[in-house]
Parts: sequence; C-alpha cells; structure tokens
Amino acid sequence: VSFGTGKGEPVGVVARRCLELPVVLLGVMKAGGAFMPIDPDEPQARFRTMAGVSGIRLLVSNSGCGFPVLPGVRVADMHELLRDIGDAGVGMTLPKVDSNDPAYVIHTSGSTGAPKGAVLTHGNISVRLLAVRDLFGLGHGDRTLHKTPMSFDVGVTELFQALVCGGSVAMADEDGPLDPIRIIDLVCEHAVSYLHFTPSGLRRFLD
Repeated sequence: VSFGTGKGEPVGVVARRCLELPVVLLGVMKAGGAFMPIDPDEPQARFRTMAGVSGIRLLVSNSGCGFPVLPGVRVADMHELLRDIGDAGVGMTLPKVDSNDPAYVIHTSGSTGAPKGAVLTHGNISVRLLAVRDLFGLGHGDRTLHKTPMSFDVGVTELFQALVCGGSVAMADEDGPLDPIRIIDLVCEHAVSYLHFTPSGLRRFLD
C-alpha cells in the first residue's frame, strides 16, 4: 500500500525460491494488488513484453536476480522491504477485496506468439484450494512441498494449499525442476504429506 499499489493492480515478482516469497505474495494480495510472477531466467525480450503489456509500476525482487531496466517501474528488494517495514503497516487502511478481484497473473508460454497474461481472481483460487482441501481432508497437520516455479499455476497451488488449511509449507532449496530422488528426499526430510503434480510430472515421478 505504501508503494501506491491500487486495487487489482499487477505487481511484478521476480524471485528465486526463498522464505520471504510467501510473505511478499500475501502482502501484495492483502494490499489489493495481484502478484505477477516472472521467472528470473526469462529472456530479456520476453521479460520486457510481459512487463509492458501488464503495465506494472512496481517490481519486487530478491538478490541475484538480473532483469532489464524498465522505465517507470519502481524496484524493491524483498529482503530490504521486509527488514525495514517495522510498524509501517500499523493502522493502515487496506482495500476490501472480494472474490471477483484479481489475485495473480500467470503468463502463457508464448509458443504461438507473444505471451498472454491470464488473470485469476480470488474466487478462482479459493474454489480450487478449498475443493482440494475437502477432497483429500487436508488440515492443520498437513505440509506441502513447494518445488515448482511460481510462474506456473502448480507453484501457486503448492504454496497456498496447506496455508488455507492451517498447515505449513516446506520450501525446496533449489530452483528449477527437481529429479524424483531429490523430491523423495525432501518429502522424507520435511514430513511432507501432500504433493501436487501435473499429469506429465506425475508420470515422470512414478517412472
């Protein structure tokens, strides 16, 4: 809010997986904005296209992420942002967000042309997360493994699924795809009770 983020406004998030990431994403949504994850390894031309089409005015990143200079876009380091925030939000009036407001923006691969942003609402993601909770009986004792980049829908589900149930999230310490053996190691190490895969990803894992 202090950065002037308006209700429904996209906020770019360029970050490697880290413990601060869920805090930043929840903060963007709490402020009324819609987070727009961008893979730090995106080609610069695609990066500029995504940022330009979406009209972002704020980009939140963490150290070690290189990206092109974008005119008119303010950049905030998430580590410094969270370190210095202190009591800045105390007494601040937050916008009221309803189910039809944007929660996040995911871009297509652009394989058939320029990447296009798909806007998902709070209602969209809530229906999905609550349906999975009820289907599998997830609760406060469950833990998910966040192993997929946030630029894919699976990454969003992995991060928020346990949180809506009062559970917890184990963050994989590597970026990029994980091999099945490493996933098994992380599941055992962190007592993960719920894994999310795409059909093709599950097939590779089982093979």
